[in-house]
Amino acid sequence: MLASLSEIQELAPGLYEMKIEGAGTSDDPSNLPFAVRFEPRQVEDLNFPKPDAAFERIRDFSEMAETIYKTLFSPFVQAASNALTAELAKWFHPMRASRYLFSPALLPWLRGLPALAKSIHDNRQPLADDNPYLGAERKLINLATSSIEATRLNRDASLEHMFGILYGFAPPAKSDSNQRTT
Repeated sequence: MLASLSEIQELAPGLYEMKIEGAGTSDDPSNLPFAVRFEPRQVEDLNFPKPDAAFERIRDFSEMAETIYKTLFSPFVQAASNALTAELAKWFHPMRASRYLFSPALLPWLRGLPALAKSIHDNRQPLADDNPYLGAERKLINLATSSIEATRLNRDASLEHMFGILYGFAPPAKSDSNQRTT
């Protein structure tokens, strides 16, 4: 695809199928071992597999939950929504709050932090490879990495298991080669 990027950028907006064929002609300026062409398609041309029964149950559950929300909760949310609550929601959003809670505007003693950081950067000395703190740092990084990976794997397995319980879906059995030991 990257070799055809300029050709893709020249296509008119729409849906296309990328056809990859054998080696191009010798006068082909790209010198690639294949030829690429794009054929226009319509959404109706796409063949979608029939959804799994579990996903049909999810759709039914989602529609039911939306009806319950619209009936029971939406009127209260609309009644409580006004300019003040919108402004509060904006300023208490975690992505915004994490920026201003640790800013010099709120914590004046942080104003010296850029100068301190520059001083540390300018006087930085690399540690020797046999430094025990450097070895401890590497071990801690490896421990944190493996902990995050194990947490991610457990989270994914738990969510998959919960999905199976809620919607009657049996996940495929995993082979021994897919399992990882830590």
